[in-house]
Amino acid sequence: MMVRLLISALFAALLGAQNTPDFDQLVKNADAARDTAKFDEAVSLYQKALRLKPDWKQGWWVLGSILYDQKRYKEGEEAFLPLTVLDPDKSPGWAMAGLCEFEIKHYQDALTNLQKAEELGLPASLFEVTQYHHDLILIRTGQFDRAIGAISLVAARKEENPSLVEAMGIAGLARATLPQDIPAADHDLVMSLGKAMCDGAANNSKLAIAEFETLIARYPNVPRLHYLYGLVLLESDTDKALSEFKRELTLTPKDARSLISMAVEYTKRNEYQTALPYAEKAVVDEPKYFAAHATLGKVLVESQLDLPRGIKELETAVKLSPGNPQCRLALASAYSKAGRKTEAATQRAEFLRLRAQNDSASPGQK
Repeated sequence: MMVRLLISALFAALLGAQNTPDFDQLVKNADAARDTAKFDEAVSLYQKALRLKPDWKQGWWVLGSILYDQKRYKEGEEAFLPLTVLDPDKSPGWAMAGLCEFEIKHYQDALTNLQKAEELGLPASLFEVTQYHHDLILIRTGQFDRAIGAISLVAARKEENPSLVEAMGIAGLARATLPQDIPAADHDLVMSLGKAMCDGAANNSKLAIAEFETLIARYPNVPRLHYLYGLVLLESDTDKALSEFKRELTLTPKDARSLISMAVEYTKRNEYQTALPYAEKAVVDEPKYFAAHATLGKVLVESQLDLPRGIKELETAVKLSPGNPQCRLALASAYSKAGRKTEAATQRAEFLRLRAQNDSASPGQK
């Protein structure tokens, strides 16, 4: 934010500059240097031209592109950021600034700018690379569920590629690392898991199940594999899925996602007393995970075991994840059961608003 304020102040002071013979000659010389691969000279000349005319959008773009190609990412960020001020409603400047920030490991800034670019709609030339780096940042910062969800959307369109398969495998293993940092000995595990998960996301469940069976035969004690296999099995064999979740819990007793998956499945079967201890343990093991509170709340509300406590759990879930529409809907249902009609209506309206907002914010190409 401070960088953009400084850029805005610079523009306010200098926007009065007009094209001059000196500017025109600098541009001509800069273009010639670029076209003959004299990139250091070109960078210097473009910088001089931009000092004369700081609102020259094409100049910032060309300068940033040269710096990015030369792996001068910090300077590239400083060249692309002015475009987010000059052209705030166009995505390329945001995307390229984010890609530069990724390379200099400013992951939070990169995530913010890449998300902004996706919201604005990306040209085809930038869509895949922006989305891929967005996913890598989610993985690197430990946001594995979000990364899996984002990659699954691509896999569902049967648009997988080796890089996305690799990213999916890393996210599936919940390793907060980048592809280049994965040990060579783990490469087969990562790629095999990523392929099985992508096939599952693409509704190739038979293939995914076969791949998971082979994978687990080779790596029976690797954490997360039984949980992920269980998720695939939920569509065709819920009893076997429950067995896989239980197997995961023998390897990772505090795996809240397996606990939640079991509680959800038993709730669907109206086996509330069986579901309850799994939901309770998920909240104990991950007290800041919204889905654990949401699951426990739904078990308590739907079973009528403890409606007031169920409402409190759902309210906690909403506080932890205020932008989650399904939490709002579950809370609205709970309020309705308690006769709290006004609060139920408020939560239902918020559910509709968030759902519409999420639909409109889905990233796309322009």
